[in-house]
Amino acid sequence: MKTKISDRREFIKNSSLGILGATLINNNIVPDNHTIHNQDPLSIKAYRKLGRTGFNISDIGCGPAVITHDKVLKAILDAGVNYIDSAIAYGEKNEILIGNVIKDYNRKSLFISSKYQVRGDTTKEDIITQIRGVLERMKTDYLDCLQMHMVSSSKDLKNEAFHEATKQLKGEGRLRYIGVSCHGSNWFENPEESMEDVLGNAVEDGRFDVLLLVYNFVQQEMGKRILEKCRKNNLGTTLMKTDPFGGYNLSLMEKYEQFKSEGEEIPGYMEDIRNKILTQQKMAKSFIEEHKLEDNDAINRAAIRFVLSIEDAHSTLITFRNYNDINKYINLSGTQLTAQEVALLEHYRNSLGRYYCRHACGICESSCPENIPINTIMRYNHYFSAQDRQKYAIEKFYGLPRRNLDNCRNCEGFCEKNCPYGVSIRNLLSVAWQNLSLNV
Repeated sequence: MKTKISDRREFIKNSSLGILGATLINNNIVPDNHTIHNQDPLSIKAYRKLGRTGFNISDIGCGPAVITHDKVLKAILDAGVNYIDSAIAYGEKNEILIGNVIKDYNRKSLFISSKYQVRGDTTKEDIITQIRGVLERMKTDYLDCLQMHMVSSSKDLKNEAFHEATKQLKGEGRLRYIGVSCHGSNWFENPEESMEDVLGNAVEDGRFDVLLLVYNFVQQEMGKRILEKCRKNNLGTTLMKTDPFGGYNLSLMEKYEQFKSEGEEIPGYMEDIRNKILTQQKMAKSFIEEHKLEDNDAINRAAIRFVLSIEDAHSTLITFRNYNDINKYINLSGTQLTAQEVALLEHYRNSLGRYYCRHACGICESSCPENIPINTIMRYNHYFSAQDRQKYAIEKFYGLPRRNLDNCRNCEGFCEKNCPYGVSIRNLLSVAWQNLSLNV
């Protein structure tokens, strides 16, 4: 699967359809050589205090879920990145890779965070056993932070097994702080709570030290309020999903070209969105030329600079894949948005906003007669198209109790009628179904 996707992406990027849509994702191919093609030394320029932990972390952090080469992570740390975000769900290979690299660094100079998804039947012993395994694979004596992973309910924040386990791990010197990551609620489980509800309650709980939340130039409202609450309570904050469109354009174009090359009938929704995206790309190209922006990476740089400019956010987590990504993102550390970039982001927010289902939102889901977990499916499609995590995304999708999207195509659009942002939800769900379903 991975080779086929990479081949199709190369075709798209080299065709007329690539224009600007390809700039909304990163190159997913790890180069064979192990050199960074940059004349100037790469280095993090800004560090921020991670709330009450007191640890000064790099404004750009590393989510190593898709890194497959030890030397790539080594180059990231050599550039001054000192925040590493991991999770048990990312697999043991991820933890082994981290362990192979950090053994050559001063452990006290790094802040390593992992995540554990707590369930109703999780026991204290389960958590302690899992974390001891993580430490062994990472070749470290302790974790700086353990976060509850993908918390979707405020009830989960009170899980006593988690708190008893983390208290014991702290007492043993194996853990320093605890935190929470949240993507919003799963409609089929907790229909009433948003990311703001869950993380707001985590702040008020008083036991959590670090939060991981969604924030980007399109989706700001909830994040602003959460960050303000964290600042008042001196909690550490890290950001994810900072590229709002996350490869959606390219993913759809790939599917269009695949259908065309295989002689299949192209769905009407796909033809319609393709034409709109091509029109938007031409408009964006004209905008970039008019405002003398440097190149087609301008949008991506501006999106990252936007979140880096948020002082209450202590680190922006980047899904580095290769050396090209190191060049692209490390140089943004400590930089600020220009007036031209502000205008560019506003242009994109206004013109492509309806093709971004806001992460951690879920406002529309209560109106769905089929109880489809719309926002969760959209997030899995983001993993598939933007983070090069196809297998993980498909596995998560097939783990959902409700995932049959056939009825969505002919539905009268209850979700779209209740979306305050005018998102083209049914079309986006169709793309997600094409990507994530093994039956297509």
